[in-house]
Amino acid sequence: MRRAVLLCAVCVLPCLAAGCVTHSAGIAPATRPLAPGGFVTMNQASGTSWGFNLLGIPFSQARTASALEDALQDGGGDALIQVTVDNSDYYLLIMYLQRVKVEGRAVRMTRPTPTP
Repeated sequence: MRRAVLLCAVCVLPCLAAGCVTHSAGIAPATRPLAPGGFVTMNQASGTSWGFNLLGIPFSQARTASALEDALQDGGGDALIQVTVDNSDYYLLIMYLQRVKVEGRAVRMTRPTPTP
C-alpha cells in the first residue's frame, strides 16, 4: 500500500507543478507602412520562435523579430498584414519554455512605399 501511494505521489506531483499560460501580445494592421493599392495579397503565413530556461538559467530567448522573419520566409512576401502575436509560457518542474508565434497574411510590394 505504501508503495502504491508513493508511486502515485511521484506521478501526480510533477503534473501539479507543471503549467501553461498563453496570452496575446498584440494585433497590428501591418508590419511596415503600405501604400494603398501598392501591394498584392498572398498566402497566410506564420512563424515561431522558442526560448528555453533550465533552473532559471536562460539558454535562449524567444524573440518576436525571429518569429516575424520566419513568417515572412513561410509566406514568401515582403510584409505581413492582419498580424497577430501570441506568447505562450510552459512551466515544467525545472524547465521553462517560451514560444512567440506571429501570424498574418503575406503581401508583396508592387510599388515603393512613399516616404514622408
